[in-house]
Amino acid sequence: MAPAFDAVFFDWCGTIVGYPSTEERLRPVLDQLSRPTTDGELGEIAAAIHAAEGHPDAIDADTRCDLSRAGHAEAKRVVCELAGIDEELGLAFERSFADLTTYPSTQKRPTSSIASAPTASRW
Repeated sequence: MAPAFDAVFFDWCGTIVGYPSTEERLRPVLDQLSRPTTDGELGEIAAAIHAAEGHPDAIDADTRCDLSRAGHAEAKRVVCELAGIDEELGLAFERSFADLTTYPSTQKRPTSSIASAPTASRW
């Protein structure tokens, strides 16, 4: 019997698929923390995160990030601190990157054309 797969492709950082926006990532995190938030408040938090990501300290933390869990957590902690996000929300936001329940449903997004591409050639 032939193997079911010729190869497995890991898309660690969402390179070929739709990646959740900050708002899409924050909404389930805030819901899990039982923090009702209006769309306007959600937008303000996301804007603060985006602004913090451009801060030199955040850029430095991201540059030093070795993609380990600890490195990722430290880089996100710096961003959240600069954005003025409290520790509980900051920790939950950081953990959301490893929690598939915080990703929007893949049924709502178009599938990648790569997933349906013919497999006539080999690497």
